Amino acid sequence: MIVKETKNYEEIKEFFYKEPKLFHSAFSLSDLEMYDKGTWKPRTDARYLRMSKNKKLLGFLRFEEFTSVSVIWHWYLSSEHWGSGITALLDDLVVDWFKHNTYYHKIIGLVPEKCKEVIKAGTRAGMLIEGCLIGGVHWGEDVCNLVIMSKFIKRV
Repeated sequence: MIVKETKNYEEIKEFFYKEPKLFHSAFSLSDLEMYDKGTWKPRTDARYLRMSKNKKLLGFLRFEEFTSVSVIWHWYLSSEHWGSGITALLDDLVVDWFKHNTYYHKIIGLVPEKCKEVIKAGTRAGMLIEGCLIGGVHWGEDVCNLVIMSKFIKRV
């Protein structure tokens, strides 16, 4: 498997337009409105990692600096691979990429409380639940809690 940074925004856009279920489960209402109109574009102020296996695209990871030593990441794995266990393998590669290519030492994930499988996958990958923002996110038509998860990047 290969994890590398990309600025191919057209490929990112195409990926999401082929994955409407993923998009609708992961983006804000304003993004959904643009997506449904066909005008959505990836954020160019964020950084992206492209994840692939045997040249086949598995998904992307978007990340943004939160503080000078921490980053918020958002996983977008093709629905074809949901529940396959591949996330744990990719997590190791992504953390290794961060270790060798950035100075960040803490990764933060924000997950709607209703995404039980994502929370389970995160804890299996070594993320800790650090807290919960009550009523912090829209999930579909509902407002629900936002679980704050994190992981330290161990450096030698």
